[in-house]
Amino acid sequence: MGSYVKGRHDCGLTNTDGSITGLMLTRKNNVPNYGVFYDQYLANQFFTGTPGYGSLPAEKELALRQDSWRSGFGLDSYDPNDPERYLSAKNMDLRFRGMGIAGTKATALGTITTPAWASPVGHNDPNSTWNNEANAYDGSTTTAAGEDAHANATWGNFLELYSKTPVTISQVRYWASEPGAGQIDIDLYYGGAWNDLSSGAATLGQYVTVAVSPSQTVSAARVRFYNSSGGSSGGELEEFDFYVTAVAGGNVKTAADFNDLHYIGIEDVLYKLNGAGDGLTWIKYMGANITDLEVMTISGTEYLFIALGTATDYQYMVAAETFTTSTAVVKRFKYFKVVNAASPTMWGSDGDVTLRSTVNPLNGGTAWSGQTTVDAASNVITGMFTDAGSLYINKEDMPYYLDSTGAVKSDLAPILATLPRSTDNGKSANYWLGNFYLPWGRSLLEEDGGTLTWRSPNDMATNLSAFAGQVFAIAGDDRYLYAVADNGTNVEVLAGRLEVIDGTTKWVWHPINETTLTGCESAWVTSVYQKRLWISSTSSSDSLYYIPLPLAYGDILADANRDFISGGEYETPWLHGNFKDTTKAFPELTITMLHNYDADIYFATHYKTLSNSTYTKIADMKGSTTSMVQTNSLPDAGANHPVDTDLRLKFVVNTDDSTKTPVLGSYKLKGFLNAPQRRIIALQVRCAQELLLNDGGKDTSSFNVIKATMDELVKATWPVAFTDIAGTVTNVRPLPVNREWWQVSAYEKGREQERIYNLLLQEI
Repeated sequence: MGSYVKGRHDCGLTNTDGSITGLMLTRKNNVPNYGVFYDQYLANQFFTGTPGYGSLPAEKELALRQDSWRSGFGLDSYDPNDPERYLSAKNMDLRFRGMGIAGTKATALGTITTPAWASPVGHNDPNSTWNNEANAYDGSTTTAAGEDAHANATWGNFLELYSKTPVTISQVRYWASEPGAGQIDIDLYYGGAWNDLSSGAATLGQYVTVAVSPSQTVSAARVRFYNSSGGSSGGELEEFDFYVTAVAGGNVKTAADFNDLHYIGIEDVLYKLNGAGDGLTWIKYMGANITDLEVMTISGTEYLFIALGTATDYQYMVAAETFTTSTAVVKRFKYFKVVNAASPTMWGSDGDVTLRSTVNPLNGGTAWSGQTTVDAASNVITGMFTDAGSLYINKEDMPYYLDSTGAVKSDLAPILATLPRSTDNGKSANYWLGNFYLPWGRSLLEEDGGTLTWRSPNDMATNLSAFAGQVFAIAGDDRYLYAVADNGTNVEVLAGRLEVIDGTTKWVWHPINETTLTGCESAWVTSVYQKRLWISSTSSSDSLYYIPLPLAYGDILADANRDFISGGEYETPWLHGNFKDTTKAFPELTITMLHNYDADIYFATHYKTLSNSTYTKIADMKGSTTSMVQTNSLPDAGANHPVDTDLRLKFVVNTDDSTKTPVLGSYKLKGFLNAPQRRIIALQVRCAQELLLNDGGKDTSSFNVIKATMDELVKATWPVAFTDIAGTVTNVRPLPVNREWWQVSAYEKGREQERIYNLLLQEI
């Protein structure tokens, strides 16, 4: 048989030697048996058990959906093996089974102080004519600062008394004595200069109040006396106080529950949370920055110990809020921590790397021990914590602890020494639900009886810069560990814990709040007044914030503690229906909402495709009075239909009532595959000793040539060039047929048996 010639042959097939064998097809009613069809992209599927969305024929419909998000944030592309994960959330809470709700609002504490009398915190005697100057602000009217005698009918010299800088005051008061002090002169320092407040007759032996009108923000006052005794005389000043109406902000480094009240140290002032839970009541100027608060019970009485750094004597307070300054030989500490072993012991850090202990730190109690040095002097202690029976000490490089003999050990988590050293490392370490949690720069490490596991929020995230920052602080309640992470001008608050999901136990993190704050100095949980997570800034110009926490998690929507935020949002992973590289059309979105209909409480929905960097709004999905299930078509994005390999959704919370939230029960994104089409050619080829060609001629040597070509085709390992019935050349590969490969069609004695080859060829 000759080579393929268009017009003479129906088709042609190229051999490995490059020759093209002409082929003739069988005919019915003189019509060639030749056809082309498109095969379905996916094989027919069979399923057992309960049918679900996964049983849909993908080329006709894909159902991309989620109805639970308990597996946490950080998943960039949907994983069918982890179907309850999502990408990110901001001020939206997805912790709870079967619902997505608004996040909890962080509230700035309204009033930092209520008006109170406050003593000065220091003094200056510019002319060195006063004695016992500190007695003018020691809180006692039985001791006095005295001025040296000076001539009759003359003014003495000023004693300058410093306030906490700055404070806004509306009054001052003084208690003076000494009959020769006939007049008193009081000036205030504000606006960069000394300003006269009062000058005139002095009332002696009692408190005298002088109004400051209008109120002024002052940093100091100064006092002098006029001698009207007729001889040489000075004056005595028993007490001087400022009536403070407002005080500048500051960093909260420590807080403690004491006597069923909550006390907070802000720089050098001790406050307590007021009865309404919306402000702080000023308790006392401490004379130095408060570095730690620790409660210890001694002989049945509870005391609050106040560390004031290694340059100022510590003090302690009883329930009546009376203070005692330590008179111990060793009395200056930066951190305190009580270890409640068989004999409760107070430990204190009295230097950068040294510790001491005592079982009774009261005056007249037990002397502080000798120093214990914690490793090298090059790394400073950043904090201490306890698991009730042992003491753990964090330093800039890694954590240490004391064993049962009191020896310093460094084998708790030496891996942390490989991370950058910082004075923030470990400062808010926590013992929570039986394990240690150690924030170290951008990392968070769990120590569980010798097993170390990284629990860093940024380890859970993919392509999420908002969660890649430093873990500033951690705190825990009865259900969740909370982490406060850096996000530039904001902090991200995440709730984490171990969850059992589809039979597998795994650690999950959920972002629940984003608050504008310049860093986070500390975070803690207290239930005084109301169960709250408190967050303080590293900047004194920021407010102190709290986030209400649920009293019980069984009915989270009805919890009276929380205020819901409008404007929070959550983003899905890239949705692809398990066909990541196949183009899909996404025509509509259906969401089921579980809250009662309210036109002002709803989700705004958006989408973007993998090729689109910006979101396109779908609709405000509000439901109706008759149904809280709503379906909307996806609109074009810039005149392009939502067609791509992947699509991402964003849900934005809208509520006009902080006590109510829209509740997302589930979403279903409809899609269908735009699958590559498999073009199949079906034909029957004649193989005979003599074939009649299309031009009327005959081929008398065709049998062996066609048989050899067919044998070569069926063994081909690479696509073969095929000339179709229209004369177009394409590459094909043979497919198995569900009938005979060839069959005998005719037989005459003395001639080769005629055959018919049944071919299925897939275009490549």
